Amino acid sequence: MKAGDWCITKDEENWMNAPAFATREEAIARAASELGLSPGEPFWLAIATTAASYLGADNVVDMLDQHAMDEGPEGGDGYVVSDEARRELDVLLDYWAHKHEVRPMWFDMDGTERLTVPA
Repeated sequence: MKAGDWCITKDEENWMNAPAFATREEAIARAASELGLSPGEPFWLAIATTAASYLGADNVVDMLDQHAMDEGPEGGDGYVVSDEARRELDVLLDYWAHKHEVRPMWFDMDGTERLTVPA
């Protein structure tokens, strides 16, 4: 499965091993044979999209602030991180992630539709 694939499943919750197709039309046309369904039985269709990455400056700063609350003195202010520093950190993290291919190893399934095998 890759981003942009149209996937089908018998179970709306289980997409891990779902058959994937280049087009919506092909996925629908092959649903009965791929999933072993009879006319009138339901199946689900969705498009695979790249999952959003948790890696970003906002999350790093949130962890720093949490660290300050957990470990810093009572009433401490935590970390001061300017907007410019956040933008720079986002650029650095994005560069690092692309260089090392750090990305979610799953896809989100968008536009899920319940369809029925035609008679």
